[in-house]
Formats: sequence, C-alpha cells, structure tokens
Amino acid sequence: MERITDLKILQEYSKYGVYWCKFKGEDKLFTVNGNTVKVLTHYTDRDELNVVNDDVAKEFLKEIQFYKIK
Repeated sequence: MERITDLKILQEYSKYGVYWCKFKGEDKLFTVNGNTVKVLTHYTDRDELNVVNDDVAKEFLKEIQFYKIK
C-alpha cells in the first residue's frame, strides 16, 4: 500500500509509543497503546485521537517493524 512514509519513532516503551510519519503525503502523529493505533486529528476547537481503520493499523505496525530492522 505504501501510504505510510518517512516514519520516525518519537518515543516507544514496550507496546506503547508515539510516532510521526507522512500518511498519504500529509504529516501525521500516531500513537500505539497495546494493539490500538490512533491518529491525532485537528479540529477548529479541539484536538482528538481517533482509532484508525484495521488496514491502516496493520500497515502502520508493519512499517514500525520494518523501520526497526533498517
């Protein structure tokens, strides 16, 4: 799929972490809490973390593993 590029691990501990990457060319901040992957979305009056779709979560977790192998 390659929607996720330029991954950077900002902080990671066990099954928790904060990551920056480009998703479909846009800068995004992702979080992982156990098996739940969320993305920070911005609204005019507040910020919110939204759970991502399963296909995005799988691709994101796979990209993290690939990043660690490099």
